[in-house]
Amino acid sequence: MSEEQVRAEYFRRAEASCLLEGLDSSGDDLYQRLKAKVISGELDGGEMMRLLMEDSKLKASRLRPELAIAG
Repeated sequence: MSEEQVRAEYFRRAEASCLLEGLDSSGDDLYQRLKAKVISGELDGGEMMRLLMEDSKLKASRLRPELAIAG
């Protein structure tokens, strides 16, 4: 099994586990693009997680004003 196949299998298993918990990343474009880069070896998993966290923080900061108004 090639390294790329091994990385793809890790993602398959992780995503199957997440689906059992009700988490589905199939519609998240950023996640899918980063996953492809990790599988191809262009990016490591740590960097993927850092980029996903940055994106989540950015999305949360955009929601804060809306949440303050709603509250």
